[in-house]
Amino acid sequence: MCAKLRELPELARTAVVFTSAKSYKADIDRAMELGGDVYLVKPFELDDLVRAIEAAYQKKNPGVA
Repeated sequence: MCAKLRELPELARTAVVFTSAKSYKADIDRAMELGGDVYLVKPFELDDLVRAIEAAYQKKNPGVA
């Protein structure tokens, strides 16, 4: 899904946060190769999710608050 999303120019600035219980480097690397902006390993706290979303948004929209 992420790779398909990245093919659409109108969604180029859409932030993608992967959440998974898989914590192997290969899984994380693959998610990033597919176009993910942030990878968050479960379990996580709500604050961690909020920070991940903010980081992903800033990565795609630098300088925008």
